[in-house]
Amino acid sequence: MGRKKPKIKISVDLQRALVPPIIFDDHGDVELFKDLESLIFDIEPIDVKKAGFCYYDSTGRQLFVSMEEEEFVVRDGGLTENGLATLRGDLRHMLQEIDEPAAETAELSELIRALSQSAGIRGYQWQR
Repeated sequence: MGRKKPKIKISVDLQRALVPPIIFDDHGDVELFKDLESLIFDIEPIDVKKAGFCYYDSTGRQLFVSMEEEEFVVRDGGLTENGLATLRGDLRHMLQEIDEPAAETAELSELIRALSQSAGIRGYQWQR
């Protein structure tokens, strides 16, 4: 039996601007998701409320995820040098953890590609 699709509130402009895969970063433990819905399905509302996690698209655009009643709300955090540096460092750390070390100078796209080839991209099929 399939799972129900989560309720997500996101602007049309942000939805169009997102470039998959979507990245979930739990203090250096990084996972890739095929789309925003797959990511939202995998996280618990209580974890979103506690915060501490970082979310990005594959360009490094930071996403802010919060809960409003029964809906996940996703806002654009933009591209920042600090966010990009953190994401690159956490991707390199994750690759090292799975015995796939990456060069210090590796581009964001190379790091994401390496992690997707080694660890895969998570996704779900939704019931209608």
